[in-house]
Amino acid sequence: MEPNEPDGLQHYVTLSEEPTIFEPMSSVNSIFTLRSRGIMGVNVKSPDASRPSLNFRIEDHGEVLCIKFSPDSRVLAIQRTPHSIDFLNFSNGSPISSEYSHTCKGKKIKLLGFVWTTSTEILLVTTESLELYQTAGTITKICKFSLPSNLALDNAQPDTVSAVLQNSCLLACIDGLVKLTDELLVETNGQFAISVVDNVVLVHCRNERVTCVYDLAFGGHVHDGISKHRPVFPPESIGPLTLASNTVPALSSNLNAKIPVELYSAHWITNLPSVVIDGNLGCLWTLKLNNKLIPMLIRKRSHVVDFLVNREDGKRILLDYCTTLYNQSVSEALSYEASDFDGDYSFHADGLNQRLDDFAYIFK
Repeated sequence: MEPNEPDGLQHYVTLSEEPTIFEPMSSVNSIFTLRSRGIMGVNVKSPDASRPSLNFRIEDHGEVLCIKFSPDSRVLAIQRTPHSIDFLNFSNGSPISSEYSHTCKGKKIKLLGFVWTTSTEILLVTTESLELYQTAGTITKICKFSLPSNLALDNAQPDTVSAVLQNSCLLACIDGLVKLTDELLVETNGQFAISVVDNVVLVHCRNERVTCVYDLAFGGHVHDGISKHRPVFPPESIGPLTLASNTVPALSSNLNAKIPVELYSAHWITNLPSVVIDGNLGCLWTLKLNNKLIPMLIRKRSHVVDFLVNREDGKRILLDYCTTLYNQSVSEALSYEASDFDGDYSFHADGLNQRLDDFAYIFK
C-alpha cells in the first residue's frame, strides 16, 4: 500500500502502510477463517506483522456467531448462542485446555456482543446490562453497569461502545439516559464510528468523510458537571492511499494498477481500539497518528504542549518544537531596525516576549 498525498499535503490520521490481507467477507467467512465451524481448522491473521498467523482447530458445538482473541492471544472467546459465551486458553498459538463457558442469568437476557478491554478482562453487552468479567481459567465477575430499560431495548443497534482511556474503562453512548462525564460535540449528522489511538478519541463521520479528533485530557468546558469537548482542530479526512492490484486478490482483475481506496466506505467496519476492516476488499488496517503535524494544526502554543504531553511520542516532538521556538527567539532577539534620520536603532520586543511566555508555559 502507498500513501497518496497530493501536493505534499499531510494528514494527521492515516491507515497503516501494510494491510493484513484476507479472503473478502462472504456468508461463510470473516477475518477469522473457519472451516466446518472450526473443526476442520481456524486461520487467524494479525495486523501486527511481527505476530505470525495462527492455525488451529476447535470443537464443533454449533454455528459461530462471533469469535475474538484477547489482546495477548492467550484466551479465545467464542459466541455460539444468544445466551452464552465459551472460552479457550492458548499457549504458543495452540489450545491448552478444554472450553469453559459463561451463561447469561435469566432466560430473557440475550448476549448482544462482547469486547476485550484488557488481556484478562472482557466486557459483555446484554439486553439488560454491561458486565465486566475477568478471565484466568475461570470467569470472575468484577463489576456491572446498569442500563435504563429503554436503552437496553435499543442496544440491538450499535449505539454504545466501550474503550480504555487513560487506563480507565469507559462507556460511550449515543443519546442514552446515563450519567454523562464527557460529551463530544460533533457538528455533523449521519453515521458515526469511534476509534481510540494513543488516548485520542477519533469520531469518523461517514457522510462528511472526515474524522474529528478529541483529547479528553485537556480543552474541555465544564457545564453542569459534564466536560464538553470540541475537536482539537478542524475535522479532516483520513490520509488517501492506494493499493497495488497484484497484492490484493479482490483487485487482481486490474493488472499492475494502483487502485485508490474508497475512504469511509459503506463496507468499512471499525473495531476498537483502532482497527479498520474493508470486508469488500479483504483488507485490515490499524489507524496511525502523525503527531509531528500537531504544531501546524493547533495554533495556540499552550494547547500544542497540553496535547503532546499525553502522547507516546510527544516528548521527542516537544523537544523539536522547543528547538524551533528557541531559533525563533534568537531571531527575534537579533532583529532591529535602523532609523533613516538619526542613525539610532530600534528593537521590537513584543515577539521575543511572546516566545519567552511560551517557554515559561512549557517548563512551568
